Amino acid sequence: MDTTGTILHRFVFAMLCIVLAGPLVPPVSAKDDDSESSDGSSSSDSHDGNPLHARMEAIGDSFGHLARALQKAPAPAQTAQYLKWAEALHTNLKAAHQLTPAHAQALGDKERAAMNTAFKKDMTAAAATAQKLVAALKKDDLKQAATLITKLKVLRNAAHEKYREPDHDDE
Repeated sequence: MDTTGTILHRFVFAMLCIVLAGPLVPPVSAKDDDSESSDGSSSSDSHDGNPLHARMEAIGDSFGHLARALQKAPAPAQTAQYLKWAEALHTNLKAAHQLTPAHAQALGDKERAAMNTAFKKDMTAAAATAQKLVAALKKDDLKQAATLITKLKVLRNAAHEKYREPDHDDE
């Protein structure tokens, strides 16, 4: 076989390998390996570049797990898992405190400043409640933890009324 034939044969073989191996290779994302933090939150900005939305998604995940777990009859054997979710919730609430609701940018200076101040106050209250939740779970006080989840639900609902983007559909 001549050199051109060998090169063509190798090229066809390489293309065939790529085509056949394609479904076996996981997709490559543009984010770095270290973009996922230890609390399960992503440092990449999702939802049109809004880092607050990404934090809120992480908060919602942790909160949802806890709310479902503590709703009826929490399992004392699962307290370690509840504690992990509560710690992730607390961490993400503290981080969200530093961010700004996306639709605040469309407001005038006074309204934006007022919204940011109120948002930080509400996030501080939620983070303090989450910190109490962590403390209750560390003491294995599941009854107190369930009470604090109820309080966090009230805070969450009030915050959604105030800060959620107007075009955001309720889930």
